[in-house]
Amino acid sequence: MPARKAASLPQSTSIPKGMKQMGGGYAPTWKPEKEGDNLHGKVHAPVKTVEFTQKRKVKGKMTEETVERRVVEIASLDDGKRHALWESAALVELFDALANEGENAVGTEVFIQYDGLGKKKAGQNPPKLFTVAMAA
Repeated sequence: MPARKAASLPQSTSIPKGMKQMGGGYAPTWKPEKEGDNLHGKVHAPVKTVEFTQKRKVKGKMTEETVERRVVEIASLDDGKRHALWESAALVELFDALANEGENAVGTEVFIQYDGLGKKKAGQNPPKLFTVAMAA
């Protein structure tokens, strides 16, 4: 018998006005596929720092290390769907600005556009490049 997929939490638009969503329910990660793909929406929840174990291959040997990365949920202005946006080197300035706002970041309008891959450095994947804007 195949495993049943857990039902996701309702979108915030279905929660009655004046109520705050409780509990988990992770939004799917935004994964742009081609240049020009963008995410235009409003911050749904404050920036969170997530700790996880990352496996890496160093000189042919697998290692594990605990790393922390920041993530923020963005609700698309197009359809209201939530997307998890994970921090990368190209998005540090956006994450710093939103983190500095704390709870006040909720509702801030943001725009992130994927611009393709940058120049590859030896031993690394090429960086993903983005155009980023935030409402003043």
